[in-house]
Amino acid sequence: MLWMASIAKYYAEVDAVRLCPAAPYKKGKPGTSTSAWVWSNEMRPNTREPKWTGSYALNGWFYSGDWPDGSGLYPYVKNAFKLDSDVRYSSESPIFCDSMWVDAWPQEKDRPASDLTSGNAGQNAGMARITLARHKYSAGNIALPSSRFKNSILLGAINLVFYDGHAEMASNEKLWQFRWHKNWKTPGQRPR
Repeated sequence: MLWMASIAKYYAEVDAVRLCPAAPYKKGKPGTSTSAWVWSNEMRPNTREPKWTGSYALNGWFYSGDWPDGSGLYPYVKNAFKLDSDVRYSSESPIFCDSMWVDAWPQEKDRPASDLTSGNAGQNAGMARITLARHKYSAGNIALPSSRFKNSILLGAINLVFYDGHAEMASNEKLWQFRWHKNWKTPGQRPR
């Protein structure tokens, strides 16, 4: 079940907080640094608008762990936060963040999105979905290839909400310094 559906059961104003002002829903546009993602083709009653749109992702490591165990696009279930006690660094473990897709499973080996304007849901299921030039630098609709920053600092920043309840904006370059899953080992430098 989509995480947003679970929240909607308990929070009447979920529609008011699901979209980042910098990435609103735009008909016919996929999730990018400047537009919201759309999940499924279900429509809101009496409208022509999708029921499930958003600008943020759930850190998939907080799902119940019912995904296939594997590598590459499939995350390792052993890294899931299955119990509250699995979250040993609550102020460093993001639960939600800006994204071009509904969820993400960041892994230490993930490279940034190939384009910081559009992100990439298929490149990897982690950092490529969240490394976006959404804040502190906006490319608008201009392509911003991350290869341009192979030997320099990535442009842009995203907002994150952490397990302890605090929120902060972090530069794309800093994203590998957070503890995205239970067994996270911070790399010496981000993958290039």
